[in-house]
Amino acid sequence: MQLKNIKEDDYPDILRLTNNSKIMQYVGNGKPWFEKKVKRFIRYNIEENELEDKFRTQYYYKIVTDNLFAGIIGFHIQGSSKYVLTIYLMKSKQGQGYFAPALELLIKKIKKHKPHVDKLYAQVYPENEIMNKIMSKKYFYNGEFKLARVNLKEYIIFLRKNTYALYPIYSNKDMLIKTLEKRGNWKQAEEGESIDFIYTEGRYRYDKKLYNIQSLLKNQIRDDIFFIKKDKLYNSLTPSEKDYLLETHIFNNKEIEKIEAKFDGEKIWIAKPSKGFAGRGLKITKNYQDLVKHLKVNKQYKDWSLQAYIKEPTLYNNRKFHIRFYILVDCENNYYLFKYGLVALARELYTLTDFDNDKIHDTHFNTTKEELYYPNILGNDLEKIEKIDNKVREIIKDVKNKAEHINCYPESKNGYEILGMDIMLDDEFKIKLLEINNNISLPEEKNHISNKLFEGQIALYIDKYFPPKKEIKEVNYFQKIEN
Repeated sequence: MQLKNIKEDDYPDILRLTNNSKIMQYVGNGKPWFEKKVKRFIRYNIEENELEDKFRTQYYYKIVTDNLFAGIIGFHIQGSSKYVLTIYLMKSKQGQGYFAPALELLIKKIKKHKPHVDKLYAQVYPENEIMNKIMSKKYFYNGEFKLARVNLKEYIIFLRKNTYALYPIYSNKDMLIKTLEKRGNWKQAEEGESIDFIYTEGRYRYDKKLYNIQSLLKNQIRDDIFFIKKDKLYNSLTPSEKDYLLETHIFNNKEIEKIEAKFDGEKIWIAKPSKGFAGRGLKITKNYQDLVKHLKVNKQYKDWSLQAYIKEPTLYNNRKFHIRFYILVDCENNYYLFKYGLVALARELYTLTDFDNDKIHDTHFNTTKEELYYPNILGNDLEKIEKIDNKVREIIKDVKNKAEHINCYPESKNGYEILGMDIMLDDEFKIKLLEINNNISLPEEKNHISNKLFEGQIALYIDKYFPPKKEIKEVNYFQKIEN
């Protein structure tokens, strides 16, 4: 196969190609060309060939195999800097494996004549099922848009490796790099280079230096969704209908008196700051005055929730625990549940006394020395595992149905995020939802979870947009939650 410059004597072949309505239905405005337009196209290309590369706006070539005309391939500038691919193949050549080698030859031309161009855009009619299937398997899907009243799907063909920038806190960076680069299409972005995928954890989620980095994909969604706000989650889910919700009351530190009547000296409550995480600001008490003092010490938190304390929880080796389930949520409103949960264990044996002793009542991952996971923690008790699984899926469905559309940040066209959903079991093995958090703070030493969690999100979400060049072992760590 060769790509050759278009000349005057190519007129009969190009007219035969472009005058075919079945070929042209998915090209340009979808209409066949006639003599006048074909001659104009040939003239423009001859004129372009005489220009210096820096002045050229289009490059089109005839595809030749065995000295026979097979079609046309090329690219032109759309707008100020977008280089758009176009290919026309004779009907007899379609579906015969001509596209890939013709594209490779075109890329060589691009690198010679326009070395600064690092990506091509392919714009495909939604009805062109064959081409969409080819493009979606190999190239980055950039969404749908309208051009001259025509709906098109757009793909990005990278002429370089995809670039990433990683800002981990709890994950092993070498593991992240290995997981990406074994796919054959990734490299770390160098200074000044455009970034295709930006990955952040922990405090980097709020690093203003990273806010304006333009990327095609980000592991972060806007944090205005109701269910990651402790003060909104409870009231949004119709408490009277949900047996997994604990009694909860919302208050502000300036109006604490509104919840004074809830304290009868017997009922135990846990107060949580709405913007707290990792156990910061928690207070367990059945005394109203103790809570007043606690709020004065923690005056940096304004909004709070008062949640009923589970007095008789299910215990593990006589210690209190909770399970964190991981949910992947994306900007297309899809929800996926990770197959493993991480267990956080209290450090000391449980007793319903000494509420200020966090070694008894606080369950944290950083202080859990054992590597405890769900469902492993339940052994072979399939009945209990199924009961928990069904309830967790029910909670996620409820949250999904109540949530408004998930929004990406404006600097990244596509996005997703891993959320942590914490649940506890009472002594009757009933699930109680504690909270849903977007700061999952996964301990680095929990390799069993962290490695699979990252591998799973790359396989599920990143590979969909940036298809690997190397063969990757299929993993299925996430299950989609359907309505």
